[in-house]
Amino acid sequence: MLSIKQFCEQLGVSRTTVLYYERQGLITSANRTSSGYRMYGEDELERFRAILAYRSYGIPVSEIASLVQQSKDRDAILRKQFTSLDLEIQKLRQQ
Repeated sequence: MLSIKQFCEQLGVSRTTVLYYERQGLITSANRTSSGYRMYGEDELERFRAILAYRSYGIPVSEIASLVQQSKDRDAILRKQFTSLDLEIQKLRQQ
């Protein structure tokens, strides 16, 4: 199990970023210590890596929840995002 500091160091993100995604309901700590400190495991690491990947593709936070929860909508949402990015690239090239 990792403390929030160790979790952030492994992912290369700030504590504020992790807490933001917790408030959005995209990630939760696996456990809490008796003094209330958050503890994270491998599942949370993988989930957060997926969240960071989706954000790097430009997927809005509001759509990431469905991506990490359901695999059948994932392909449609990603295709929609890539199509949108392709259109934007084409517009920029025309300019």
